[in-house]
Amino acid sequence: MNSNTKQDFGEKNMHYSIVRTKLAMLRTFLLFCVSIKALIVLAASKHSSKIMFFGSILLIILTMQYVYTIDKLNKNEFINNTFFDYYPLIIIPMIFFLIYTSWEKRKSF
Repeated sequence: MNSNTKQDFGEKNMHYSIVRTKLAMLRTFLLFCVSIKALIVLAASKHSSKIMFFGSILLIILTMQYVYTIDKLNKNEFINNTFFDYYPLIIIPMIFFLIYTSWEKRKSF
């Protein structure tokens, strides 16, 4: 095996790992979109603008992360963005807020 073949093999491996990463991101993006859509539909049925606002914010952040990451992968650039590393932590206060609003609606019955 000469060094040229090893280099081609390494480039193919890198290409396939990028394709696998893109496919995994697409699956995750679609799963989150379905979940957020369900949240927004629930908010619309309960006429809760707060929940709809948080769902829209999550959808915007998720879309920004997807576009940013795909752009970096297409350019073969290193992905290092601390906001996207820690943005899932933003979801925790949102979940507590949604639990609180759900609890408040139930107590009013």
